[in-house]
Amino acid sequence: MLAIHKYSICRISLLSSWSDTLAMNALLKFFSFVCLAMISVGAQEVFSCGGFIKSDLPFDYNRIKVQLYTDEGNLKYETDCAPNNGYYMVPVYVKGKYVIKLDPPKGWGFEPESFKLEVDGQRDPCSKGEDINFHFRGFMVSGKVILANDGTSLSDVNVAFLDGEKKEVKSVKTKNGWYQFHMVYPGDYFVKLNDPSVCGDQRLLHIQVINDSILIEDNLKILGFSLQGYLKKGSVSVSDTEVMLYSSEKYRPFECDTAVVADFELPAKLSHLFYLCKATANENGKFVFPCVAPGQYYIFPYGRKGGLIYDFSPKVMEAKIVTQPRILQDPFSVVGLSVVGSVLWKHNGAGISEVDIFLDNKLVTRTNARGIYILEKLSAGSHIIQPKKEDLEFRSQTIDVSEKEVSISPFVVERFQLCGRVIISVFPPSVPKLTQRKLLLTNSITKEVFSLTTNSNGNFCRLVSRGKYVLEVNIVVKDEDIHNVVFRQTGYLFSPVCSHELTLKFVSEADANRSEMLHLRPGNNSLCLPLADKFNFVIESCHLFGNTSYTYFPNDVPPTEKTTHLKAVKIDPTSDKGATYFIHYFDFYATTGEDITLSPESDDLVFIPEFVKITAEDDCLQLGKQFVGRVGLYLNGKILPPLQDIQITVTNDKKPEMVLTKTTDEKGEYSFGPFHSLDGLRVEAEKPGYFFEPIRGQLGHFKVSKLSELSVETTDEYFVRPVLKEYSFEPQHKIVKIEEGTSVVVKLQGKRVAFSCSGSVHYLNGEPAAGVVLEAFSEACVQIHEDDVTSEVGTYKIRGLKPQCEYILRVKKSNLIGRPLPMQHKLWITNHDRVDVNFTIFQEPLTMDIMGHVRTEEIEHLSSLTALLSEKTSSLVPVHRVPLHHSSFFFFPAVPMDNRTYVCQLESSLPNFYVKNITPPQVTFTANKSVQSFIFEFHAKRNLIESEISTGSYAYFFLSLMIVILSYYSDNVIHALQVQLVNQVFPYWNYGTVSEVLNGRSVTAKEASVDTPGGKKKTKIRKI
Repeated sequence: MLAIHKYSICRISLLSSWSDTLAMNALLKFFSFVCLAMISVGAQEVFSCGGFIKSDLPFDYNRIKVQLYTDEGNLKYETDCAPNNGYYMVPVYVKGKYVIKLDPPKGWGFEPESFKLEVDGQRDPCSKGEDINFHFRGFMVSGKVILANDGTSLSDVNVAFLDGEKKEVKSVKTKNGWYQFHMVYPGDYFVKLNDPSVCGDQRLLHIQVINDSILIEDNLKILGFSLQGYLKKGSVSVSDTEVMLYSSEKYRPFECDTAVVADFELPAKLSHLFYLCKATANENGKFVFPCVAPGQYYIFPYGRKGGLIYDFSPKVMEAKIVTQPRILQDPFSVVGLSVVGSVLWKHNGAGISEVDIFLDNKLVTRTNARGIYILEKLSAGSHIIQPKKEDLEFRSQTIDVSEKEVSISPFVVERFQLCGRVIISVFPPSVPKLTQRKLLLTNSITKEVFSLTTNSNGNFCRLVSRGKYVLEVNIVVKDEDIHNVVFRQTGYLFSPVCSHELTLKFVSEADANRSEMLHLRPGNNSLCLPLADKFNFVIESCHLFGNTSYTYFPNDVPPTEKTTHLKAVKIDPTSDKGATYFIHYFDFYATTGEDITLSPESDDLVFIPEFVKITAEDDCLQLGKQFVGRVGLYLNGKILPPLQDIQITVTNDKKPEMVLTKTTDEKGEYSFGPFHSLDGLRVEAEKPGYFFEPIRGQLGHFKVSKLSELSVETTDEYFVRPVLKEYSFEPQHKIVKIEEGTSVVVKLQGKRVAFSCSGSVHYLNGEPAAGVVLEAFSEACVQIHEDDVTSEVGTYKIRGLKPQCEYILRVKKSNLIGRPLPMQHKLWITNHDRVDVNFTIFQEPLTMDIMGHVRTEEIEHLSSLTALLSEKTSSLVPVHRVPLHHSSFFFFPAVPMDNRTYVCQLESSLPNFYVKNITPPQVTFTANKSVQSFIFEFHAKRNLIESEISTGSYAYFFLSLMIVILSYYSDNVIHALQVQLVNQVFPYWNYGTVSEVLNGRSVTAKEASVDTPGGKKKTKIRKI
């Protein structure tokens, strides 16, 4: 029977922080708790380690176990917690290091996951009565990622976890195909692939977390992986180099540019390969094929800058894609430069095959079927290129070859061979048959007239520019001379000079219906204006000139100053699948060599890239698809409850320079954006007098509480749990309600379920061994491990041994104790305690004794020697100094046997005119055994040369000094000589004081002890 009184045994734990108070208030209603420990273990001290399992959500506490482990990972105790508030209590019987862990259902997350403590009776939370709390953080969401074609599980694939508003919360990488998101609060969420190195399933998998962990059965499927490599960046820029992907099978490429590279040709031995798609290298030489299905592939780089082609090594690489992205380890390197050009029938027309290409007047190559030619391994400098083909005429070009871009324009036929034959079948009888005839060839547009002469067979040929011509044969047959031939002007020559190609439209002011379109080439142009009238010229070109129109009279010279060139850019804003795609174009003019930075901005869109830097060239340029826009992400936050004028600060870990601030509106809401991604964003809310707690899983949402306001209500409800090791109780716990002034009786039925083992540990001499750790473990009964530490009198008692289990009891290994006897005890536990299970310790030495011996023939020099013991460090400072005096043996104080390294050496104080030899000079040893001894050889020899120099130098000085001393102390010297004389005369007499005789003091009779040479003592009385 057990009585519980509120005022005596009630343990109340209140939440200590503002945030905890707010979170637990609705759930717990601030119950008071009591935990009863029934302890009947004699004088042994028992510590209570307790606390709460806290949660903002209601869930079943009965599904959670609390476990106590030793520092080695052995289970010591397991219990459940209070069903109404999550309180737990764990008893600790022996001081030491422990770990408290929770054993919840799979996937339930708590912080901390475990709590390490060292119970010492003073400073630990258990000894001080402090709570050790665990906070529930959510459930687990898990699923699988597989390969679409065969179902292989894939590792290291990034999967994103999104909240109900489809904003990314976190992301993880798969392990053996599985992904897991821990600590997820109940709510609606989405899961999707979010890995740039893979492609495939673009679905958003919707899940709903309620009160347990979720296993997503719908697998995410991967179609392919990224394949990337590098072009080695050296002195040659490799940006915008195209890299082509080929395969022996017709794989369907994903997210890849399938446009064919017109100028590239496969090597003949690889002509069986199928072209798939191409990628473009960035400024660092990196290229990426974003989605490549598993298979064998061939990669070809093809770099062309204007008319310059890069020769790469290797020319091709093979790559195999299996179940993960592939990065080519070896880069492609530029090993040479070639120039590529083309020969065309007309601008943007078809190519001309079999055209001979002369380089510096030497035939080097021919054009292929598409009119393409390549000049390989050109040296740096200027070169002249001249195409030649029968019946065609081309202008030559001069190029400057360097490692930068080479400007080489396509060769276009300048003039064509116009050939024919004049046949006159019948001549009048009086007309001679002339073999040569003249023909007039007139350009229909320019009205330019050329004269042709046939050969003897009537054949004629002439190279003419492209255009429409009228060919006339003028034959005047007369029998007399012709006079008064008159030439009449039919038009005016107009010769504009253009820097760039353009179209010129001219309209006559006199006749508005008379207009023509003229195509002007770069350089000199010759045109024939039909009337001597004013003409209005309108320029149509992508270049911007000083004026777009001119008024021209045949006597005027119109200016043609070029200023800027048109640049065209395309913006491609995209949206989610199924939405409409928009393409916007814009253009602008820029002067040659001008550096321009383009940066699009929008209220709703974000762009990739954020900006583009270009340099205007000397021609119009279609920049292509430069910017891709998509709907940006907004950070929408809220303060709960709503509070206005809260300062919100947003920073980005990836962009430290970005700091955005804004205040909340009257609804407590705010918004930032658009952003490319919300990853790395940090949001802080601040207002004096308020405390803001971020809401887990909702970026930018805060719970606000006003400081200095706290209401605590306690009710008289208690949780009772009996705790006694080796006993179980029914019921295991009970909740009781105690009203004011009343007593409640709780009946608990106890049953013993475990037993003890006790004994003592002594040294071989019978002294108790205190502080020795003993442990009992069972190999058959897993996770059972108990231990205890011997008391000051060497006794121990190990509790909690389960019946029907065989235990091994042994002394835990330690460097501070010796070998136990026996090494272990085997214990079979039934239904009673085991007593008198004892151990004897054989104490092993813990220190090393160090001694040495000096061998020498000059024994008189031993007193000059000192033995030094130093720890082997950089300084070798002696830790012990032992003078030898007159002994050849020396002993150092014992040192700990701790594997440190020491140095022993001898030191002599003999003067420098002695030659000293010590063998060995020093001895190095390690303190890893009980005794260490060594022998030194010492020899000292007087240096005669140095001694004679010293004696001769100071002989007269010392002789003079001795004479002065003897003369000053003459009485004392005479007295000392008398003493020596008496000792020589009476060598065997042992008087108390010889000086008394010398001082003339008379002794009538004195007993003296005489030592005879034989060793016998005789006593004589002599008269002096």
